[in-house]
Amino acid sequence: MIFNPQRGTYGLSFSPDNSKLYVSTIHEIYQFNMLAGTPSAILTSKYKVASPSNYMLDALQIGPDNKIYVANIRVNYLTSDHLYRINSPNLSGIACDFEYDAVLLSNQSDCLNGLPNFIDGIFEEKPQMDSIIPTCSFPIILDQNTRNKQYLWSTGDTTPTISVDSAGLYWVTIQLSSCATVTLTVKIIDNSLVAHSVLKSINVFSPNNDGINDEFGFKDVIGSDFKFEVFNRWGQPVFSTTDPNSQWDGTSKIGICPEGVYYWIAQYKREAICNNSIAMNKGFVKLVR
Repeated sequence: MIFNPQRGTYGLSFSPDNSKLYVSTIHEIYQFNMLAGTPSAILTSKYKVASPSNYMLDALQIGPDNKIYVANIRVNYLTSDHLYRINSPNLSGIACDFEYDAVLLSNQSDCLNGLPNFIDGIFEEKPQMDSIIPTCSFPIILDQNTRNKQYLWSTGDTTPTISVDSAGLYWVTIQLSSCATVTLTVKIIDNSLVAHSVLKSINVFSPNNDGINDEFGFKDVIGSDFKFEVFNRWGQPVFSTTDPNSQWDGTSKIGICPEGVYYWIAQYKREAICNNSIAMNKGFVKLVR
């Protein structure tokens, strides 16, 4: 790619995500979109970021804050007491937010042409991804936080991000350089299934007041709208409660229930998971006297 401005060039800097290239000439700063495609398309994407009238533009340098700083001097070659700054260099066009006189320099640190040498690559994005991602709905997007690398996902995709529509274990291998790779792994958990987890309960109880399994029910239920019902073998209700701390003692409204197998249903809302989804649990319990 050849860029021939009418005036000489001085400085250049890539944006933190490497999607933009900034070039300073004597009186202008240009932005090029490196993701435009072909070299001719990149040249066509040229956008004039700034064109100060009384100052000449010199070195460009990315800083630890991921902003690009611009050295300048007055047109009469006197030093400048300010640095210009590109506040959002990853963004296109006017959104990159060029700011005149952004940084005031002390009298002992006036600017003349250059800025301290620094290796921009130290701020390159580092691959990262949560190791566990709970979700209530699909599809979801997996993003490993880098761009312009080579990728291979466990799904066979080679894009920076992928869309997945089921729970499971996924991984991506990223080619950082010709001799360095990194592999990230993530586990997707479907919380709509977690919300229907089985409540812990016993399957036999004996209400004989010996202090061992005298009642049947549940404890430590986290949620709301709790309802617990017990039915005999003819489907008739013998116990019902909305209090998660209430236990069935083997009696009904008409008296002591006989020995046998009873059917129960317990349900409640898990507010913290999947939009108050209903957790439904059911099973059998044997009453022994």
